[in-house]
Amino acid sequence: MVCHSTVCGGGGAGVNPMVTVAIPTYERATQLRRAIESVLAQDHEPIELIISDNASTDGTRQLCEDYVSRHPSIRYVRHSSNVGPTPNFESLRPLARGDYFMFLGDDDWIDPGYVSACVETLESEPGLSLVAGRSFYHRAGRADVEPVLVNIDDSDPRRRVLAYCRAVKANGVFYGVMPIAAQRRVPAMRNVQGGDWLHVMGLAYLGRVRTLEEVAVHRSADGMTVSLANVAAMLGLGWLEANAPQVAIANWIFRDVAFDSPLYEGLGRWGRFWLGIRAGSVVFWRFVPPAVLKFGRLRVAALGGRLRPRAAIAGSR
Repeated sequence: MVCHSTVCGGGGAGVNPMVTVAIPTYERATQLRRAIESVLAQDHEPIELIISDNASTDGTRQLCEDYVSRHPSIRYVRHSSNVGPTPNFESLRPLARGDYFMFLGDDDWIDPGYVSACVETLESEPGLSLVAGRSFYHRAGRADVEPVLVNIDDSDPRRRVLAYCRAVKANGVFYGVMPIAAQRRVPAMRNVQGGDWLHVMGLAYLGRVRTLEEVAVHRSADGMTVSLANVAAMLGLGWLEANAPQVAIANWIFRDVAFDSPLYEGLGRWGRFWLGIRAGSVVFWRFVPPAVLKFGRLRVAALGGRLRPRAAIAGSR
């Protein structure tokens, strides 16, 4: 089976799955198997799984074709060349046929009751645009839970945007479940530092956000998101986004709200400008001063490490 930017397998006539799980992948056949199995183990039905392969050469294609042959609910997309991480994510959105939608990283996995818990909450509480489980970050045999639960219940969309900017950190809520109608109202993801933040911020503008404590998404902390500098390198971004990522994120939040995204047009020219200033400022003051202090401490420590041997030699004379 050969696919070049086309959809293979899946579904069947008249199938309208309730939840679409979308996995973008590249060169992670071993980890991808774990992600797929976690979706197949869900206690919610029906689910369709769509995998978008960014022209992998490591056996990903063979793995996915094997799963497609055994599971009609799985569809497989293969790009003929590497289109980059963000376009690979974005290519999955228009393929979804479910009433609800979620992304899952190719090196991540979810608890068996993850989808059902999120969907039940969405269906029981009108006005929610995103429901996620807690995020656990796995590195070197250790799992760290994301300390801040993103719960945004304000009725005012502007205050929800600001509440998100005050709460977001690692942004594990990005891997939550959302109504497909909300997903399709959010503009295409931008290939910028913090593009996933802009995406969730748009969802918060559209509705309330909830994080459940009883289920979890498990994220590998050794992948692309190991650091913001690594994210910048993988996305092919410039100097500012690699060396001052917190400044870049604050800038993109301001620009997205104030000028760029059509989502905020209803606020009017000055309304969206003022919200952009406030949202960007919140992120700037939360993250930039601590980053500067951390950089300063690291530089002092590095300088001290270079000076100590000289002092020791001088003292021995």
